[in-house]
Amino acid sequence: PAVAGSDSVGRITVGSGTPDRCIVIFQSPWATAPSCVCNNESQVVVVRSSATTTTMTCSVALTFTAADSVTYQCNGY
Repeated sequence: PAVAGSDSVGRITVGSGTPDRCIVIFQSPWATAPSCVCNNESQVVVVRSSATTTTMTCSVALTFTAADSVTYQCNGY
């Protein structure tokens, strides 16, 4: 897998296999867990996001496919 972007916005390219989640480790911890949104640009699936002050997870009920492009946006408050 590969991640391009920042702690606030970016794109995850899913690697090989069929994982059911992608986890981004923030370069700098947030003061409080940010509000994040994930979107799979490669297929029509519902993607759920959850975040802590140090990580953000994009997960799906089934699986991502290899090379899916998943964008994310996180905002602190």
